[in-house]
Amino acid sequence: MSDYENMSRAELIHRLRALEQLDSERRLTEAEERVHLIQSVVEQGFSAVLITGGELPDPRIVYINPAFAKATGYSAQKVVGQPLSALASLTSVQDRLCAGMPRGERFVEEISTYQTTGGERWGEWRVGPVKDKR
Repeated sequence: MSDYENMSRAELIHRLRALEQLDSERRLTEAEERVHLIQSVVEQGFSAVLITGGELPDPRIVYINPAFAKATGYSAQKVVGQPLSALASLTSVQDRLCAGMPRGERFVEEISTYQTTGGERWGEWRVGPVKDKR
């Protein structure tokens, strides 16, 4: 007779639930590791990242990475939570974003120059929607 044949139904259910819990914890740990990796890439990357909410006509800024702060001169403390219109030097990007956002369009905006606290800069903005799973 195997060990399982000697176990009561309640013991078997208890062991099955424990195995399911271990599997769930393993999957959660793997997901957390992926999130940490992606966060590190965005935080340490060279490309500027600006994330806004979906509110129109003036979406609120939810996140900027250090490369965006360096490129534009805007600090996260100053702009996160503010409407996109607070970034006066990016009005053409805001106009295109707001025009295309309801339809979920992607676009590339080439700006020859824009003003920052560090002076005049050139930029290219690749903009597109990111679907929230909620």
